[in-house]
Amino acid sequence: MERSSRFGIGTKTDSIFLEVLELERRAMYAPVVKKITILQEIIEEIDSLRFFLQILWELRLIPSDHYASLGSEIETIGRNIGGWKKGLVEKTSAWQKENLAKAEERKE
Repeated sequence: MERSSRFGIGTKTDSIFLEVLELERRAMYAPVVKKITILQEIIEEIDSLRFFLQILWELRLIPSDHYASLGSEIETIGRNIGGWKKGLVEKTSAWQKENLAKAEERKE
């Protein structure tokens, strides 16, 4: 990548990627309630990463084979994070329903 692009859009892309890594680290150790919010942030950052990667490719700043390889990896990461979030949402909603049913039983 040429110097002017590397320090412009290249730096932006790098910072988004590092932000995704940092958010993933935070999500691993966060309580379940906060985890879902952090995972949503990661999903939004991954969308931004896809956008900037496409711009890099359209401006011919990265070769097609790098674009395909990176795009594939980003898709995999996005699916994994989406599955993680979906599992947590299902788990917490099942837990909430169970606690609500127990509370109803106690009232009777």
